[in-house]
Amino acid sequence: EDLYEKFAPKKKIRKIRRALVIGMPAEKNDGTLLALPPEVRKVLGTPVALTPEVVRVLVEKGLIVLVEKGAGESIGFADDDYIVAGAELVDNPEELWQRAQLIVKVNPPSEEEFSLITDEHTILSYFYLTDNTPLGNILVEKKATAIGYEEVIVDSKRPLLAPLSAISGI
Repeated sequence: EDLYEKFAPKKKIRKIRRALVIGMPAEKNDGTLLALPPEVRKVLGTPVALTPEVVRVLVEKGLIVLVEKGAGESIGFADDDYIVAGAELVDNPEELWQRAQLIVKVNPPSEEEFSLITDEHTILSYFYLTDNTPLGNILVEKKATAIGYEEVIVDSKRPLLAPLSAISGI
């Protein structure tokens, strides 16, 4: 008798597989875009967390990707680019937040999005919680999982802040 047979469950366990649904809402450019000066925001447009190419890779891996209509327009990605990549377009943020478990953003959730956050969400974004107490309180209250790009540390560095530093000249 090998180790697997010795320790394997005696009953067959049915695997339940539910596809992960990733949602990318349209970013709101409220003038606080990543603390970049207005002249930089004007050149860059409102950023998106996922390009159509990244969406294509995620869909090929079997994930479902929802993209809010118009999310990529300000930086030159048409809705059709996301459709060709395999994304499903949704009409509004309410539908996106209701259907997705993983929300990927660049800007922190806006006050309009606070009511859409639930304990079922994992949100990837720049959060800047030291400067955003209301958001921090909402995330705790709603029991959402929040992963701040600015807190990712690799080899004592914050690699996800490097692009912003390069753009802003820091």
